[in-house]
Amino acid sequence: GPFDAKVDAYMGETLRRAELFRISYENKLEYKLADAMVDYQDISQRRSIISTYMHLSYDVDLYNNALQKRKCEVSERIAREHGNYLSWFELDLAALDEAYIKKQMDQSFLLSTMG
Repeated sequence: GPFDAKVDAYMGETLRRAELFRISYENKLEYKLADAMVDYQDISQRRSIISTYMHLSYDVDLYNNALQKRKCEVSERIAREHGNYLSWFELDLAALDEAYIKKQMDQSFLLSTMG
């Protein structure tokens, strides 16, 4: 359930991946864009799984105050971790030159399938 230690372990692993993502790719997108996109997608999917699980758990038990508190705590943690470890990527990606992104997409089978 939403209070299971497995949820916290999954969130902990997602945080570890987000921290590693920032260390691995910040200021390195010029030559690591394809790898960054794959890892970002993985982290985003993990974050979505937790968020969706918590929302659905709460939706079936709306009057459970402990569950509401837990859902809020998880949502706050997800938002904080995004701000600390992932938001830079969106900004840096938006700042990349379009010609560079096109060149990277043309050179990378993986990126060409994402576009």
